[in-house]
Amino acid sequence: MATRVIVSILLLLPATATSGLAPAAQTGSPRRVIHITAERFEFWPTEIRLTEGEEVEIRVKSDDTAHGFRIVGGGVNLTVPKRGQGEAVTVFKPEKSGRYTFECSRMCGAGHNFMRGVLIVDAPEEQKARSITTDHTESTENSMGFSVVSVCSVVRGC
Repeated sequence: MATRVIVSILLLLPATATSGLAPAAQTGSPRRVIHITAERFEFWPTEIRLTEGEEVEIRVKSDDTAHGFRIVGGGVNLTVPKRGQGEAVTVFKPEKSGRYTFECSRMCGAGHNFMRGVLIVDAPEEQKARSITTDHTESTENSMGFSVVSVCSVVRGC
């Protein structure tokens, strides 16, 4: 038991050390934190948008067994502890626009090969154009207590 705790702490130390606030404090803008949940052979959310050169902190937790989290071609490969035993943390800064697949890198059961998602990295110009087209976002609660989000865009002419 003591060995397991020490190994877990050692595995999380590099990620914790790189996720400090010093770089964000120097730039004046806080680093965006992205929370991902792994459970029943899927990641949630499955699609995440970033901007080229944007440094983000990715926090992955499991709601069932232990999983892996790898960004293909991104130099990230983490072990995600099972439910209730913490989360895996890393910092990712995509230098090029494009699509980066993330997947489970630890055999977790029969549906393991379906555990995938994508980081869509836009060039700064694309991200700026995308934010210009969105004019108004409104969130309300329906009669059943669910949050309903409506987006009115300049293109739709609302």
